[in-house]
Amino acid sequence: MNTETAEREIKMSTLMYRVLRRWRGIVVFGLLAALALGGYKGLKLRNSQEGQEQETDAVIAQSEDGTAPGSSGSSGAETYRSLLKKLKKRQKGTREYLDNSILASIDPGHEAQANVSIRILTEDPDQTVALQKAYENFLASGIDWSGLAADLNTKEEYLSELVSFGDEWKESPETPSGLISLTVKHKTTSDAETIMKELLCQMENQKAEIVQTAGDHTVSVGAVTTGYFSDPQLEIWMSEQLKGYAEIAADMDRLEAEKDTVKNLSSGKTGAASSASAVVKYALAGFVLGIAAGILLCMIGLVCRRRILSAREWNSTFGLRSLAVIPDKKRRRGPLDRLVEKLDGDKKNQAEEETRYHLAVENIHRCGRMLRTEPEGQIKTILLTGDVSLEELKETAEKLARAEKQGQEAGRTWLCGQNLSSDPDTLAKADQSDAVILVEKTEHSRYSAVQEDVEQMITWKIPILGTITL
Repeated sequence: MNTETAEREIKMSTLMYRVLRRWRGIVVFGLLAALALGGYKGLKLRNSQEGQEQETDAVIAQSEDGTAPGSSGSSGAETYRSLLKKLKKRQKGTREYLDNSILASIDPGHEAQANVSIRILTEDPDQTVALQKAYENFLASGIDWSGLAADLNTKEEYLSELVSFGDEWKESPETPSGLISLTVKHKTTSDAETIMKELLCQMENQKAEIVQTAGDHTVSVGAVTTGYFSDPQLEIWMSEQLKGYAEIAADMDRLEAEKDTVKNLSSGKTGAASSASAVVKYALAGFVLGIAAGILLCMIGLVCRRRILSAREWNSTFGLRSLAVIPDKKRRRGPLDRLVEKLDGDKKNQAEEETRYHLAVENIHRCGRMLRTEPEGQIKTILLTGDVSLEELKETAEKLARAEKQGQEAGRTWLCGQNLSSDPDTLAKADQSDAVILVEKTEHSRYSAVQEDVEQMITWKIPILGTITL
């Protein structure tokens, strides 16, 4: 064999098998590419949407100030979407208030009330002014409704709006009379009385603090009276609330009736879905491109590294016999790994390691008969060399000797050595040997090192029995 003119042949099936063995890394590469491309698209869309929202806010602000131009172009579209969003938010808030507010649920013609009169007694008019203001401020904004709201399963603001003051509270603010009239409205007199008692209880607890700031005084609380009354003011208030809700609905209908802006609204509604769809498409495209790029990079890397990829290269490139292919010691046995392993031409129908070494011994006998005219027993010393570690060479020699012994064959001497072309000890062992066996490992042994060893042995006319592939 002339190794100087020999061309290396790598079958596509062998190359693809080596690539598929790296499917985990390729999938990770594809996921990273999907994340990068999808993230880039998402960030780009987000920046674009933020810019549109800022422009919309500016247009809305101008519209509210009465300085915005007429609805035309992109500004009109952005204004339409923003106004519709605000109207929907207002409509939702108003609807929630009308459904949950206690005041909104009261029948104006049959309103339950709890009334009480509170008089503050002092001898000093100035002190009366200070005390009345202190109690007014407390009753208006100092009541803690949290406990009662939790008991009645409602919100604090819904309770505070049930309390009102009599007209005398607002008359003659310069010369207060010291009289405060409180009214609590509700659907039933029992609930109204419960809220009134809570008010009076908290006012009594606050009295000590007011005394410290405004001085000693007497607070006279009248009897709490309850009853059902007609409340025209509540009826007017309810009409205003319903009118406001109807106006919101009318504004929404008016906006949706505009054909040009309806198209813009539709695109606005589907904008988020379109953005998500675009991100998913880019991510899928990134995943596919990442898988393709990962496969291509693996193929280029495997070829450029110039490592032995398959036992079939021994015959196609170097003209050597494959004595045995030893199965991997640590093989991953997932479903995909088993499927990929079936595609490997070198290791189809793999037997156990021990059986493989017995097969190697039998092939050594056959090769010995073909290489020598003398009886095969003349090949007594065999050198194991190759581009692998010395420990792997020794382990291979031990297993070959064990297999030979189990087969009740004549014992041979197995020598091990690395760097046949440069190590003097290995050269000396080669001189003592009757033949040489190359022990190489796929994806590890360098093509150049194997080629150099083969050329060296051909030059020295040392018989090569074949190769054992790990």
